[in-house]
Amino acid sequence: MSVPCQARAALCALALFVASCGSDPAGPPETQRLAISAESGSNQSGRATTTLPSPLKVRVLREGIPVPGVQVIWETDDGALEASGATNAFGFASAIWTLPPRGGAAYATARIEADEAASVQFRAESRAPALRKVSGDGQAVTVGGKVQEPLRVQATFDGEPLPGLSVHWSCLAAPVLTDDDGMSSATCGMGERAGAVVQEARIQGLEVPGVSFSLTATPGPLAVLRVPEVWFDTRYWTGSGGITMSVFALDAYGNGLEGVSVSWSFAIGAGSFEGGGTSDASGWASVVAKPADGYAGDLQLRAAAGSIEAVSSTFHYAHFMFSNPTGFGDYPFPAGVSVSPGTVVRWAHAGSESHLLGPAGGTASGRLDNFGDVFEQAFTTAGVHEWTCALHSWETFTVTVTP
Repeated sequence: MSVPCQARAALCALALFVASCGSDPAGPPETQRLAISAESGSNQSGRATTTLPSPLKVRVLREGIPVPGVQVIWETDDGALEASGATNAFGFASAIWTLPPRGGAAYATARIEADEAASVQFRAESRAPALRKVSGDGQAVTVGGKVQEPLRVQATFDGEPLPGLSVHWSCLAAPVLTDDDGMSSATCGMGERAGAVVQEARIQGLEVPGVSFSLTATPGPLAVLRVPEVWFDTRYWTGSGGITMSVFALDAYGNGLEGVSVSWSFAIGAGSFEGGGTSDASGWASVVAKPADGYAGDLQLRAAAGSIEAVSSTFHYAHFMFSNPTGFGDYPFPAGVSVSPGTVVRWAHAGSESHLLGPAGGTASGRLDNFGDVFEQAFTTAGVHEWTCALHSWETFTVTVTP
């Protein structure tokens, strides 16, 4: 019996169906690309340096079918990610995100290791705790001491006190934890230098602004009078003009004291004083000493203040002096002196240039190269003696010897 064409077609289709049921179904071709999608975890908010409440989750599919065992690469410059590993049987992979040590938006990405083009991005909001100044600002404390009132700050998050945070104080070596009320305090020392002092408190491990305290370190009581250092050990003076002596009024740490009354006297020699008075803001005080008329010898000036040990400066007499009052070259003075026979005439170097002294038209032998150098020459013959500097022709000196 012949089978109709339509029946034969149906039988063929049935045979193909039965054959297909007896073998494994064909999977999707490996050439088809994987797809990755963000399932959950984006747009969360949390406190800086803590983990987000929910993990980040992605899913990897191929033609809508979950693909297990796919390596997912998690990356961020904002904090740290702890990944779960390859995708599970349902194509899921996840990561725990610890937020960065700052406030603001943070970003993370997940991508398929075998296909860098397949990636997704997650966003989170990192929120930093707040640190506010509570008390202790604006204190004035003597150098070497500590603040009378501790410096105090409070850490809060969402308006609530935040206990257990490490607060770094610029005046302390170790951090101070916040207490149950979010408070941290420090009793800071003022150091040894007078003036403005700024102390700062920061939440350790967070990249957020700290809190600054403005304090003032005031000088201690007068401890010493100090004569300023000079370029050479011995000072000289000439018969023209006065002699200036200066001192600094200092506390035990070397801070200048303003308003210290300094008294002056002659320990050697005689004369009068002009100026003086009290020290300025740097502790500096000075006086001009006027030697008595006709005096030509050593002078020793003394400064005293209260019960502090007095200090002194000694000045040796020089007939001629080289100085550099303007900074543009040495100035020799005076132009001439009158002396008795046998007097040893002295030239002193208080300038900046070298000099070579000798009689006019004669051999120069008196060298003055350095600040503080001295040249001496005895004059025994009555009359007028002209001397000059071989290095600077305009520097001339007249020594008149009178019997």
